Amino acid sequence: MPITPIAGLFEIALSVSALLGHKSVKAEIIISSEPEVVWQVLTDLESYPQWNPVFVVLDGEFKQGGKVSYQVTEAENKSATISASVNKIVPNKLINQSGGLWGVITFDHTYTLTEVEQGTKVTIYEEYTGAYVHFWDESQIAEQYKKLAQALKTRVNELN
Repeated sequence: MPITPIAGLFEIALSVSALLGHKSVKAEIIISSEPEVVWQVLTDLESYPQWNPVFVVLDGEFKQGGKVSYQVTEAENKSATISASVNKIVPNKLINQSGGLWGVITFDHTYTLTEVEQGTKVTIYEEYTGAYVHFWDESQIAEQYKKLAQALKTRVNELN
């Protein structure tokens, strides 16, 4: 079967992507509240400065197809400004956003809320690809996401 030009480009992109670096970070926490309550806190971007130790929203909203700009605290004394495209929103369940510079470093960030017997399991998962990933230590942002998960839990508990 002949390869069409689009399929060929796709295969080339996948091959190049495989040569680029790949890393991921994940943080999970159980919050003793329903997903709807956790969702309200997570999607209230205006309140982030009051509780979120990692992200400060500079502009935008969680709206599928929209963009959000953040000041991200990557480590104690290190921050960066990033822009993310909001790829998918499933109310009370999922927020997926991505950004970066293809080939250099890109991210695919997902918040997943899963109802469990104890309340809501929140999973913060982020994948990185790109040439820079080979030289980048993801352990600092992994630690920040653990702090973010704990801060989310604390904020939800304070409000209930």
